[in-house]
Amino acid sequence: MIASPKAIIANIHNETWRLKNLYSIRNKKGKTVPFKMNKTQEVLHVSKSRKNMVLKSRQQGVTTYYILK
Repeated sequence: MIASPKAIIANIHNETWRLKNLYSIRNKKGKTVPFKMNKTQEVLHVSKSRKNMVLKSRQQGVTTYYILK
């Protein structure tokens, strides 16, 4: 899904909107898909803390979340 230019201008400063609408990633099959936060990523996004400890972060998408953020 590609956001319209008007939507981008109106929401560019909203981090949550950007994560849900502007980014795409490659899934495990190598296909490019829109980024959709999983449960772990949503918890990190809501907490807004810089001192999070996540075990096995690569398997839960934490690295991808922080790169996009």
